[in-house]
Amino acid sequence: MNIFQNTDLAVLRDVKSVENIEALSLNSKHSCVLGEIFSSLDPAVFASCEYLKTMSPRPSPDYIALNLRSFPEEYSTDKCASEINSKLKTFVADLSERFSTKTIKLIPMHYFHVGGDDRQFLNRLKLELNKENIKVQNHNLSLKETMQVFQNARFCVGMRFHAVVLQTIINGKNFILDYTEPGKGKISGFLKEIDFSNFYHERYWSLQENEARQFQLYTFNESFAFDQKKINDKKAVYVNKLKDLMK
Repeated sequence: MNIFQNTDLAVLRDVKSVENIEALSLNSKHSCVLGEIFSSLDPAVFASCEYLKTMSPRPSPDYIALNLRSFPEEYSTDKCASEINSKLKTFVADLSERFSTKTIKLIPMHYFHVGGDDRQFLNRLKLELNKENIKVQNHNLSLKETMQVFQNARFCVGMRFHAVVLQTIINGKNFILDYTEPGKGKISGFLKEIDFSNFYHERYWSLQENEARQFQLYTFNESFAFDQKKINDKKAVYVNKLKDLMK
């Protein structure tokens, strides 16, 4: 509340975030009157669009890009971390067997000890499953290299928020494992901002609600088509509000 009361400009990454902070303001024991708060999109969306302007895809039918993380207990509503991590292990095993002729590339989105290095969880999955076609990306990738891996994959699966963002914009043949609070988290908030055609209805699974179901094979050749005009309109919120602030 102190941050928002003392800020000159507040731009959040989705409408849901605006609703959340307004609700906190009303329900807090230190309730306060907030100034106007604007919504846009996460800046990674705009970075992905800029990437696409200069990098042409070179699709590879030989690998599937999969981003997972160990489920953080603090996100849990009623399911424990071990239960969801076990579900993820089964999911990877099924994927490896179903696509036995493809390489399953486990791509980290977080390489730092603080916050949970994804490689610890991914290497543990590989060792426990002992599948030849499962490979962990242990060498740190740059942002551009990460985008390239997602862009050229046969299809992608994402769990971390920014993996979902990059895969959605850069590849579009992606599936989403949402570990955040069902219907309220940042991933569902992102989809509400960008998926106007309900493209991800059958490509989205809430790990805290449903089983990570088998993919529908007929959907692999379909790709999400984002609305560039709407993205430009959202980007203009940042640009115009910052210009106004500097006058």
